Amino acid sequence: MLSKVVSTLQMGAFGLVFFGDKIFSTLNMAMPTWLTSVQESKMMTAVSIFFLGNFINGQLMSTGAFEITLNDHLVWSKIQTGKMPTLEVILNALAAQGVEVLPPPVPRNV
Repeated sequence: MLSKVVSTLQMGAFGLVFFGDKIFSTLNMAMPTWLTSVQESKMMTAVSIFFLGNFINGQLMSTGAFEITLNDHLVWSKIQTGKMPTLEVILNALAAQGVEVLPPPVPRNV
């Protein structure tokens, strides 16, 4: 939810940076002085808004979750176990769900 608010604010900020002068002139209002200085360096401000907004969204969305599901059945959850699975653990968990797991190919000496 909060991530959507940040994204909406980010889009609004982009709108003000690129179209603020037109918006305020259409509304017959004086453009704020801070927006005038922002308009002087549109690209730098836009890049800053982009990176800052994406950083905040990334922090809000980061849960550290790693989950494997098979047919809506949870096979592995990092949240529940507190650790990342090894390949062997994943293959065993899939085999326990009835998935035919083939052994890895044996490398041949050439």
